[in-house]
Amino acid sequence: MPNGFDKDGFHQLTGTRYGPDGFNWNGFNRNGIHRETKTKYDPYGHDRAGFNKNGIHKKTGKRFGPHGHDVKGFDKYGIHNVTGSRYGPDGYDLYGFDKEGLNKNGFKKSGIHNLTRSRYGPDGYDLYGFDKEGFNVKGIHKATKTKYGPDGFDISGFNESGFNVKEFNRNGIHRETKTKYGPDGFDLSGYDERGFGRDGFNEAGFGKDGVHRETGTLYALNGYDKEGFDKNGFNLEGRHKITRKHYDIEGYDMEGYDRDGYNRKGFDKHKFNKEGIHEITGENVNEGGLDKDGYKGGKFVGHEQINRPKWS
Repeated sequence: MPNGFDKDGFHQLTGTRYGPDGFNWNGFNRNGIHRETKTKYDPYGHDRAGFNKNGIHKKTGKRFGPHGHDVKGFDKYGIHNVTGSRYGPDGYDLYGFDKEGLNKNGFKKSGIHNLTRSRYGPDGYDLYGFDKEGFNVKGIHKATKTKYGPDGFDISGFNESGFNVKEFNRNGIHRETKTKYGPDGFDLSGYDERGFGRDGFNEAGFGKDGVHRETGTLYALNGYDKEGFDKNGFNLEGRHKITRKHYDIEGYDMEGYDRDGYNRKGFDKHKFNKEGIHEITGENVNEGGLDKDGYKGGKFVGHEQINRPKWS
């Protein structure tokens, strides 16, 4: 025993299994961190309980330690030494499944994921941690046990020479042409110099004639054309393609209001015109009895606030 510890592992000064420095007789603190390695394993690769990273105990040379429990605290019958049941303090059994039959990643024992109803979870990995190509999150293939699969390519699709099946390297340079375009005129992502793919559409889905692949019109599903302008000529920042300002040539912004806050019909955001007549009621009050300035029966109530962009 190290200095200060008796044969039962108690320190003569503290009366506990930990010395004044916070470490026990074999160098672990209360959090299971070793004094020398600063990890949960000692210099010989064993944790505080004597198990190595593979779950083998240093004294027995087996999965179960001298007291009959494995690294997780289960005995050979699947009973946990702390809870006295088939489930440990974390709610999982010997095999890592909870009372609902799911593991911590949401997989059933059959290998089917609870959410996706397939053998792959939302993150793309199966029960054993491999994706559809056979790679784990560290990029190691389950068959070869290396970062290259049986076909010689890694998780990113590159071989040991650094080229993919289309002969492009990781920097997008083609082996033969020494440029970012292959002999067929397309780059690593499958686009030509003008930005169009083999199907004739660019990354945004527009064809060379400006027609969008999905809508069959000059505008994408978001309402903007290939140059980023909507049907009224405004981009996402509210600038017009002709004036390059927040107002079109007629003086209206992207929401259809002029600098004074009136739309093309002459009504403001509360549907009153400059004379105070309401668009719907045809009177000087709206359906709720409020006038243009927000008064009702001579008492100020105020209109519901409607936020609009404030252009300069």
